[in-house]
Amino acid sequence: MDHRVSGAGEPPILLLHGWGGNLQAMDVLSVPLTQHRRVMTVSLPGFGNSPEPAVPWGTWEYVAVLRRWCELQGVGQADIIGHSFGGRIAIGIAARHRDMVGKLVLIDSAGLKPRRSLTTRMKIMTARNLKRAGRIMQGRFEKFATKWRDQLGSTDWKLASPVMRRTLVNVIEEDLSGELGTLTTSTLLIWGEKDAATPLQMGRMMNRLIPGSSLEVIPGAGHFCYLERKGEVLSKIWGHLELPRAW
Repeated sequence: MDHRVSGAGEPPILLLHGWGGNLQAMDVLSVPLTQHRRVMTVSLPGFGNSPEPAVPWGTWEYVAVLRRWCELQGVGQADIIGHSFGGRIAIGIAARHRDMVGKLVLIDSAGLKPRRSLTTRMKIMTARNLKRAGRIMQGRFEKFATKWRDQLGSTDWKLASPVMRRTLVNVIEEDLSGELGTLTTSTLLIWGEKDAATPLQMGRMMNRLIPGSSLEVIPGAGHFCYLERKGEVLSKIWGHLELPRAW
């Protein structure tokens, strides 16, 4: 798994990027944090220069590979910062491997099954029916079916390989709400007010479900609030991790 380790200071900080990202996606956070801590950034399997899985994965396969990777790095416990898909994996680590996590920061995190509009549900139903029809017709209109599935799919889905497309479907279908109430880690939620990918209502729900968690909303920001409002997000991370104020 492609990774970078820089800086010094314990406990280390593990940064987990969102879907479609890579270790460079977290540079705006990792560079300042290295002034005070050892910072580990990774390109998750299937992203950046990390090979994709041989078969479609779900959240728990990513959790398992990160646990093994941390063991190989000699990391007993780390503070974890996860954005979007990376937040989903961070939740999984904190739920199943509490000994690995000191403090947790979830930025516009995935992990809850989205409420789908009627239009979205109809698109999904159409795509599934096209897939079934393609099998029944033995490929006689496969080009037609592929064209329509591509038009119905999200940008992330369209850009992904076949294995990663199935992985994306797997993780979106996984609802981690049952895991949230089991978290014992000190957790900070940071959310863009205008986030359309993982809407603020998800952040509020996570805040209600995670014992003792706090929610900080970044006014006017979207799904990548840590890029849009770097200073505000860093300030909130600094406070939660109890770091010196300067960066």
